Amino acid sequence: MVVSEITLFNTLKSKLGEKEAQAVVEGIKTAVAEEFNAVKNQLVIKEDLANTKAEILRWTFSFVFGALLLNIFAIIGAVIAVANMVKH
Repeated sequence: MVVSEITLFNTLKSKLGEKEAQAVVEGIKTAVAEEFNAVKNQLVIKEDLANTKAEILRWTFSFVFGALLLNIFAIIGAVIAVANMVKH
């Protein structure tokens, strides 16, 4: 037991008895551990969301950059085609 658990146990032991105090302390430990794990899982989910957001931004930038390059090549091709038409 940790110091705070021992203090709680000793306080409860004088009022409830040793077995009952131990049961209460164990129940509180279990409840706190379950709550901690629930909050920890939520934090992991938030971290995953942050990573996913960064990945979406990275892919969006890549697609926009690719579309920009494609448009530049299309414009250059159109200019070359018009220049060839004007020559003939």
